[in-house]
Amino acid sequence: MSQSVPDWASSSQSTSEASEDNFGPGPPPPPPPPPNVPLDGGLGLLALAGAGYAAKKLRAQKND
Repeated sequence: MSQSVPDWASSSQSTSEASEDNFGPGPPPPPPPPPNVPLDGGLGLLALAGAGYAAKKLRAQKND
């Protein structure tokens, strides 16, 4: 038992070609992601400097 497909349902074109013919090429691909920013070294130094400054302030407050 074989099923017949109507002429309008059979496709001689691939789906991408058929969609381009009917609707245009479509949206452009998304841009590539931005490069990664190295945060670990700078943030570590900033945290170390903040801890040193806080220790200095606490010692100065304790001596007063």
